[in-house]
Amino acid sequence: MDKNLDWFNTVMGFLGSGPSMVLCPHPFPKCTFLDMLARTADRSVIYVDFDMLYSGYVAANMLQQPVNVLVRRPEVAGWREEISGLIQMVSIEPYLVIIDSLNGMNTMWTGRDAARLANYSIMLLAALGRKSGTRVVVSAIARKGSGGWELLPGGRQLPGGMTENLFALEVGAGSLLIRKDRGAEDPLDLGRAVS
Repeated sequence: MDKNLDWFNTVMGFLGSGPSMVLCPHPFPKCTFLDMLARTADRSVIYVDFDMLYSGYVAANMLQQPVNVLVRRPEVAGWREEISGLIQMVSIEPYLVIIDSLNGMNTMWTGRDAARLANYSIMLLAALGRKSGTRVVVSAIARKGSGGWELLPGGRQLPGGMTENLFALEVGAGSLLIRKDRGAEDPLDLGRAVS
C-alpha cells in the first residue's frame, strides 16, 4: 500500500467521522498540515480557502497545488450559489472538503449571525455529504483560553456546536503533532504517522 495513502488513512482515522475542527495558534503549521492532508487524499479535494493563505502559498510557488485539489475562494455576494454547488458535488461522490479557515469564514459576514451562518454551512456540507462518504475538515487559528478555545485575533469563542470534534495541532521536536482536545490519548506524531 502507498505510504501517502497509509498516512492519510491514519490521520483520518484519528480525526474520526463527522466534521473535524483542527485548531492551531500559528498559520504556517496549519497550512502545512492541510497541504499534507490534501496531497495524500484518496479522493478529490475541495479546498475552500476563506483566508487565502493556501492560495497565496500556491501563487508564490511555496506550495504546489495537486491535480486532485479544486480551490474555491468564496465571496459574500456569491455564497448562496457557492454553497449550493458544493452541496451538489459532495452529495454525489466522496470528497475531502477542507474549510480554511473558520476565522476567514466568520469575517465574511457581519453582525450577530456570522458564527451561526458559518456553523450552518459547515454542518449542511457535512450532513449532505455523509451519504456519499464525504469528509469535512475545518481549520482555525485559535488558542485555548480560560473559557475555552478562542479564535485569533480577537478572542471570539468557538460556537457551541463546533466544540465536539476538536483537535489541537502543535509543533513539537521538529514534527507536527495532533491531539484530541478531549481525552487523555497520546497525540499522533504526523511525521511518524506511518511506520
